[in-house]
Amino acid sequence: MNNILNFEPSYASFGTGYFLNYEKKQIDVMLALSQDGDLPYGFPGGKENAEDDKDPIKTADREWDEESRLRLINPSLFYTHKRRNDNGRGTGFSNYFYHSQEEGGRREPQATKKDSIKEVKWFSMLEAEAMPLKLSHLGALIEFCYHLEETQKDNEMVMAYLKKLTFKMFVRPSTLWGTNRIKE
Repeated sequence: MNNILNFEPSYASFGTGYFLNYEKKQIDVMLALSQDGDLPYGFPGGKENAEDDKDPIKTADREWDEESRLRLINPSLFYTHKRRNDNGRGTGFSNYFYHSQEEGGRREPQATKKDSIKEVKWFSMLEAEAMPLKLSHLGALIEFCYHLEETQKDNEMVMAYLKKLTFKMFVRPSTLWGTNRIKE
């Protein structure tokens, strides 16, 4: 019990849920909205807890379930961002971002209020890029565009949609911020 009380997280994990919406010819991503108005918080996720056994996938899946009542589908790590811990102690804190593709029909998150999260819902990537996301989440979204470009290069709808995004004028975060891009 004492270990749980003294537990300090060393990472946070987030799930970048996405859906290739062929009906609307767009790519949808799931974002969590803050309790503070309609400002986005970022991707559903959060800090590890003692029960996660230092497993970032367990953390991302647990947080997704808590915030959206959904589970990640075949999560795959695509981006990490090293940062300072929120408590100001230490510098070895990492944000892990996993992508999770919705296939078939798009599942809808159920309304839930957790911590600072008001709700989790789907947005087109065009809508998402215009939102004031947290810097590490913005970096992950930009990195995700590059990831899709590499992994979906034969998908005409995806490639046409990515060309509409202004993110492409930014330098890839993994080359800028000393962060890690995961190669599959």
